[in-house]
Amino acid sequence: MRRVTAGLALTIWAILMFGGRLPELWPQAIDWSSPAPRREMEDFRKFLSSHPWIANKLRGDPALANSQDFLRENPELPQFLNAHPFIQSSFKTDASGTLSRAQQGDWSAGNPANYAEMQAFQQFLLNHPWISGKLRQNPSLANDADFLSGNRELPQFLNGHPYIQSSLKADAKGFMLQMQNFSSSPSIPTQGNQNSWQNTGNRGEMMEFQYFLNSRPGLAAALQDDPSLANNQNFLSQHYDLVDFLNAHPDVQHALQSDATGFMRRMGRLSESSFTASQGSWNAPGNQLQMQETQDWVRFMNEHPWIANKLRQNPSLATSRDFLNGNRPLAQFLDAHPYVQSQFRADPNGFMGRAQAYAAGQTQSAFDPHAPDYESLNLFMQNHKWIANQLKEKPSRATSADFLNENRELRDFLQAHPYLQEQFRQDARATLNRALQSAGGY
Repeated sequence: MRRVTAGLALTIWAILMFGGRLPELWPQAIDWSSPAPRREMEDFRKFLSSHPWIANKLRGDPALANSQDFLRENPELPQFLNAHPFIQSSFKTDASGTLSRAQQGDWSAGNPANYAEMQAFQQFLLNHPWISGKLRQNPSLANDADFLSGNRELPQFLNGHPYIQSSLKADAKGFMLQMQNFSSSPSIPTQGNQNSWQNTGNRGEMMEFQYFLNSRPGLAAALQDDPSLANNQNFLSQHYDLVDFLNAHPDVQHALQSDATGFMRRMGRLSESSFTASQGSWNAPGNQLQMQETQDWVRFMNEHPWIANKLRQNPSLATSRDFLNGNRPLAQFLDAHPYVQSQFRADPNGFMGRAQAYAAGQTQSAFDPHAPDYESLNLFMQNHKWIANQLKEKPSRATSADFLNENRELRDFLQAHPYLQEQFRQDARATLNRALQSAGGY
């Protein structure tokens, strides 16, 4: 009897001595796919999303989840852990592994917070094509201090979206691949609702792409034959004009990335129908770009009477290589105005007739030809708050080479909008104020 009692006492003593360590052995057998552990992990991901300061500290040092000082200073964390024994014991055994598992969160069903952050990041990438391109080429830049300091919009976004930030820190390459899957998912609302290209903004980009292709028939033919070339890095490296256009037109860029073949078919239908039907109809809805370029053409003719006179006599000279080589201002104008260039190629006599009628006031309207430029600048500033604040403080920064090199999104935008670039040089403050007034400020 004494021997039994002594054995029992020894067992109890062993349990009391080592009982505090038993939970550390438990996580080895945790099946995270089973209902209870899975629910706890989902709760932990939500906890991290709603507690960004704690999440950031744990990302820096996961072992803090076991630090009594840290737990005492952040009582919400021990309260959570005490109510979630699987998470608590898993941290005791493998803190880094537990946090990594949490960071590999599923953005699909049952996780609305992460899903919302994924949508926000998708929109951020669309609004920041230069940053997006760099991250696609090298995802690890999302964790590079130099890159972040040179692209302040990105760290500002990441600090406000802990799930995206933690996912990039855990596996930047894998997460960027996950973003591609997210963007191509049919359930995700795409930039600008690309299922409805009747939308004014989207249709405007689509029309601009049509003009861009009309002025580059070789490129247009290549993309029609093989739309996937629009996403081929080797092909893009040989066509910088296409890269610049896509960076300045995120709706078109995203459409080509999501479904290049379908989008090029849509472009073909546009070319055969609405584009042809709208030629010369500057006052028709959605034809503001045509009107703007036509007004620019009228001004060009007034400023270059010798060229204008030659073209009135023989409009087809606008497509003559010899004539263009001898009249560089005309060649430069046409390169910068794809709609006018395409009209001369399609029907030089008809376009000159329409342009002269327009100049005579037969189709004049109160339309401001540069209103779309200022509206685009206003939208750019809405999507780039840090840059906007810097310009509001000192508008002349838009003409500073150092500032533009540090803020490539602004540099690329201005290169795609030469009129605004020139206006900033002439009067930066007035240009900025007009952009702010174009949509009532923000």
